[in-house]
Amino acid sequence: MDETEFWSIIDESRNRENNQTKQYEKLKLILKNYSPDDIVSFDLIFTQKSNDLYNWDLWAIAYIINKGCSDDSFTDFRNWIISRGKDFFKKALIHPKKLGEIINIGEDIFFEEIYYVAGYLYEEKTGEDLINFIDRYPKFPDEPEGEYWEEDDLEKLYPELCKKFSW
Repeated sequence: MDETEFWSIIDESRNRENNQTKQYEKLKLILKNYSPDDIVSFDLIFTQKSNDLYNWDLWAIAYIINKGCSDDSFTDFRNWIISRGKDFFKKALIHPKKLGEIINIGEDIFFEEIYYVAGYLYEEKTGEDLINFIDRYPKFPDEPEGEYWEEDDLEKLYPELCKKFSW
């Protein structure tokens, strides 16, 4: 599986209502038709995309919108960005500060379950755990990319976003 196929699968799994439960179920149905090796490849690509989004600007956006964001929640936020498709992912990666402009108030921006779909399916098909491939996974970055911020800095750094989400 390559990135083109990865994004095609993500796009095919999406639905008009951006319903995460429906997307998760559709993604499971799609990936069930793939070989265990392809499921591993899907998960490797997903992990790399999540690592690519590991930056302070995106963490600040999630923090402002949710009025706080732990490291686990930030992982779920990055999962959600990936779940929205290639174009949304690229916008988040290239112009993270503009991402807050297109997120709707009240939108669920955390998508934990999607992270586990490949692991569940791989285990269902093989009886084994994806942990067996740990040596093939991209190394998680030591620190987020970009400029570190403190909570007190957010209103100065992201004034429009803070106003939009009543920070």
